[in-house]
Amino acid sequence: QSATAVFRRRPRVDPASGKTLVPAQEVALAATVHVGDPAYYEGLQEECDADYDAVLFELITGEENLRDGPAPGTDPSKASSNSDVKFLPRLAAQLAPTP
Repeated sequence: QSATAVFRRRPRVDPASGKTLVPAQEVALAATVHVGDPAYYEGLQEECDADYDAVLFELITGEENLRDGPAPGTDPSKASSNSDVKFLPRLAAQLAPTP
């Protein structure tokens, strides 16, 4: 089960001129789980594509999962492709801070 919290900020308008100083904003925080039905993730992806300007996410994992090679405790011969065993290391490299 997941939960979503939505924060909405009303636009700030200059009362004298009626000009919008700060536009309306909305931030949605969606809690997700790592194990779920594929239809859940497809629906979540469709919602993100349709409704949001930007999507930020948090990944909590151990350092050992970011090393190149098979995930700890897995059999690389059972992976569906070579990219499956290198997903987290590639993700870590893509998300690393840039100088």
